[in-house]
Amino acid sequence: MISEPFFPGFRILKPRLRAINRSVALVALLSAIFSMCAVVPLAGAESEGPEILDANHQMRCDLALAAQHMVEEVRGEQFSEDVVCEVKSRTQIGEYVRRRIESELPPDQLKFEGIVCKALGMFPANLDYEAAVLRVYETSLGGFYDPDTRAFTIADWTSFESLKGIAIHELTHALQDQRFNLETFVDFKALSNDEVLARMALVEGEATLIAKDAEERAVGKPPLTARRLAVLKELAGDFSAPFSVDTPEALQQLVQFPYHAGAPFVLSILEGSTYASVNSVFSRPPMSTEEVLHPLKYQQNKSDYENPAASVSNDRDDPVVFTDVVGEFAIRVLLRELGAAGSDAVAAAAGWGGDRVELRVQKNGSFDVLWRTRWDSVGDAAEFLKYFEIGQRTKRAANQQQSLVGRTTLLRDAMVMSIFGGTRSGSLVPVDINIHVPVAALKRAAS
Repeated sequence: MISEPFFPGFRILKPRLRAINRSVALVALLSAIFSMCAVVPLAGAESEGPEILDANHQMRCDLALAAQHMVEEVRGEQFSEDVVCEVKSRTQIGEYVRRRIESELPPDQLKFEGIVCKALGMFPANLDYEAAVLRVYETSLGGFYDPDTRAFTIADWTSFESLKGIAIHELTHALQDQRFNLETFVDFKALSNDEVLARMALVEGEATLIAKDAEERAVGKPPLTARRLAVLKELAGDFSAPFSVDTPEALQQLVQFPYHAGAPFVLSILEGSTYASVNSVFSRPPMSTEEVLHPLKYQQNKSDYENPAASVSNDRDDPVVFTDVVGEFAIRVLLRELGAAGSDAVAAAAGWGGDRVELRVQKNGSFDVLWRTRWDSVGDAAEFLKYFEIGQRTKRAANQQQSLVGRTTLLRDAMVMSIFGGTRSGSLVPVDINIHVPVAALKRAAS
């Protein structure tokens, strides 16, 4: 069983939080927080005395580090240096996460992210976004690798039964770091959210496959590439995580993307080859979740999208306090959250040709969310708008129904959504969406 669908990793947390000063959107923060980690079923805290506890910690590290040779055998490369092992309690991990957020995030960053995503309809209006992120972090983390310290950390509630799989996955990250320098490979100051998710899919996808490959070699099964379709079906059943019952579905989907999509993407690179073929992908990584979801687009090396440039303010001189690229996968998640069936959301998002979302703050404290989207064709734009606009009206109990581009819809709590055509760029079809979020709506959601 694959041990870890996409969860928080401090290796990504530290640079990501520094990068937040650039103003990035929700999914980017999630991809930063929920990565390079292992999750395990919830277990009770250990209650042994200090001596027994220290012995258990050492035993965990000994067992974990013994998996290094398995990673080397499957990947076909050697570690250039030993990996340090540490064991931390749930309290220590929770305190670390909170301290990072408090010390490195600008004070209003999580607030801005929440406003954007709630306005678009990604999360419920009354969701405590920061608490939800911390809750997922604190309840499910099983282990992580930190390139800053070059240490592999194990959560002290991790069972010995799950330790081997976690260790192989995390030690793969250590080998990736020694080989490709993960700190610079996932450059949060330079990359958009969509690019971060795409690169994390490569990082997590390879680690997931190596853990699966090691598991199968141990019982004498053929290499993964010899049974690609069967492996994909098996992996689909392995992707599960112990989310709490109140974790929004959209958050769950975003959190697991690098595993759900990353493994099939990397497997498409491996087909008929060895893990050495992945080296070239680290040299030319996918630049969007579109390329991860559609590996043929990556293999053909054809970029058919264009993300609008970021702006500074509008004609009222309202400053932009938050900006990022949403991307194809997050649009899938959004449309499903707005009520589209799974296959309809996939089809509607597939015509994505680029986007940029911005949050502007007015002098009276209200906000405007401007989402500039680009689509491959008029039909693709219309399909997206059908599910987005109808979903907005339905989810938010709109007071009136209007047609799409060029019209305005009055939403609940005095929110107003305007949909209009943007500036055309080449063959891409622009659709711009503006959602006004008044102070009254913010107060109602918080009450």
